[in-house]
Amino acid sequence: MKTPALSLLILLPLLVVSHPAAAQAPTTRSGRPVDPEAIENLNKINDARAQRGQKPITAPGYTYVPADQRAPAAPKAPRPFTPLTWIALVGQPEFWPSQCALTVTLDFEGATLKAGQQVKVDAFHPKAVDLSTLDDKLQFTVPPEQTDVLDVANAAYAKLTPKQRELNYVTLMMRRDLWPYRVKLTQTFDLGRNTRLKAGDEVVLLKVERTKLTVLAEKLRTTTTVDPVATDFLAQARQFVEDTNGTPSRLITELDGKLVNSVTGQPDPLPANAQPRYIVFFRGSSTCAITRKFAPTLIKYDNDTKAKHPEYEIVYIMTETPEDTGKFARELGFSWRAVEYETTGKMPVTNAGKTFSDLIPQLVVMDRTGKVLANGIQGTAPAALTQLDSLLNQPNK
Repeated sequence: MKTPALSLLILLPLLVVSHPAAAQAPTTRSGRPVDPEAIENLNKINDARAQRGQKPITAPGYTYVPADQRAPAAPKAPRPFTPLTWIALVGQPEFWPSQCALTVTLDFEGATLKAGQQVKVDAFHPKAVDLSTLDDKLQFTVPPEQTDVLDVANAAYAKLTPKQRELNYVTLMMRRDLWPYRVKLTQTFDLGRNTRLKAGDEVVLLKVERTKLTVLAEKLRTTTTVDPVATDFLAQARQFVEDTNGTPSRLITELDGKLVNSVTGQPDPLPANAQPRYIVFFRGSSTCAITRKFAPTLIKYDNDTKAKHPEYEIVYIMTETPEDTGKFARELGFSWRAVEYETTGKMPVTNAGKTFSDLIPQLVVMDRTGKVLANGIQGTAPAALTQLDSLLNQPNK
């Protein structure tokens, strides 16, 4: 069996490598330029060996130069843009345009659509595309050559960054950090019983699957599923993935307009630029003995920790009147922002899956997306606080 070092010698082209200070680029014995990746891979292996105190691997004409003595590597050139083919586009609805133009005049019974007319794009097939007029009165299917749909798709595709091109509905199922709180519909949906969701309506995003989004129409108090292509979900995710400020917190968005001061009961919104990594919901009551036993521990932890770790925010969930909550807050000495317990029933992201129990005290730690990271109820509330402390002491990703 060959050793790894010997295998590398066999695989690596014979090199004639100059010292980094030399002007001439490395070449093989045949005079061809050496693939820089071959040298880079050997350097990475030898860097790791050097850290372990091992001798570097050698190759004909190759001399290892320690990392701190090497000239900085030249930045890699971006991959050339490769336009989408029709077959590739059929299987990637993420790149389907919403509209295109006809390139020929089409005659239908009772209607004529002229070349150049804008139409909606509904679906792609291996040899055809489903279209509809902008007023939705006519749906029809034509060969792609009778439209400029491929050109429109590639024009939009060319403007995307590499990160944006990598996003699709499968990857976004797992990228909760790129989910917006609300999405805007680009099509009208008939829900039955004379109820419709109209194009332009905004709905709360609850769940992402490859072929559908679960959304909540707040005014109608109705949950339904829609085709992700019929929303601006992907457009928002593409914007977020390149935004240095990151995705707006779904939890902070949901809490907007609902927070009051636990002492005064007056509106107490978070600062406009607040972007806490964690929201800690504490649900208790002044009449609960277990709450009275645990609350001082949480208060002391907050007083000792907040200055060092401002990336979390405690929100007290009131189970009593604002007046009784204020008395309790003044007695124990906390002034956290608070939200009424009844209000949590109108918070589909925060209370997804009925997060909040009827038992108290309860300490729930969530990340910015609404994912529950710790949930301690009654006797396990201290354990949830320990989990919070562990999260706060992890390095930022």
